[in-house]
Amino acid sequence: LRASYSLTDAGTGQVIVAGSTRAVATFNIVLSEFANIAAEDDARIRAARDVSEEIRTRLGVFFSQRVDEQA
Repeated sequence: LRASYSLTDAGTGQVIVAGSTRAVATFNIVLSEFANIAAEDDARIRAARDVSEEIRTRLGVFFSQRVDEQA
């Protein structure tokens, strides 16, 4: 799963920070089609969660550095 993000100043329309990230989640393929579909869905959910956590972390670092610079 790949995701791009950007944080834009609502007043000026200027992009303040932007980036992209990706995550890979694996699953085992078994004989049961139902189990394979459930495992694939779970892998997608895990990848989406990993991507969202990475974006949240990057934005947290960005804002932390911004506060330090203003202090």
